[in-house]
Amino acid sequence: MNRSLTTRYALCSGLVALVGAAAVAAVALPRGETTVRFGLWGWLMMALPGVAGGAWLAGVHGKPGTGFLFALAAAIAARVVLAGLGALPVIVVGREAILPYAAGLGAGFFPLQVFEVAWFVRRTAKG
Repeated sequence: MNRSLTTRYALCSGLVALVGAAAVAAVALPRGETTVRFGLWGWLMMALPGVAGGAWLAGVHGKPGTGFLFALAAAIAARVVLAGLGALPVIVVGREAILPYAAGLGAGFFPLQVFEVAWFVRRTAKG
C-alpha cells in the first residue's frame, strides 16, 4: 500500500467532506437543533466510510489482484450499513428528523463520490 498516496487522498477527501458538512450546517442552523443534529448525523454516516474507504482504494489502486474490488465492495457495504444504523435514532425522533438526515446523507455522499471518481480517473490516466 502506498502510504503517501493514501494519506494525500485521505486529507483531500477529508477537506471535500468538510465542505459537505459546512453546507449542511449553513442550511440547517436557521432551522433549529433537530435539523442540525440529524443533518450532520446523516453527513457523518456517509463521510466516514467515504473518506476511509476511498483512502483504502487509493492505497490499493493499480496493484495486481482483487484488492481494489474488495476495498470497493467493503466501502459500499459500510455506507449501506451505516446509513441503516444511522436511521435508527431518526426513527425514534420521527418525521422532523427524516428530511435533515436524508439531506445529510446526500451531503456526505455526493461531493465525496465526485471527488473519488475524479481522483481515480486522473490516477488511471497518469498510468
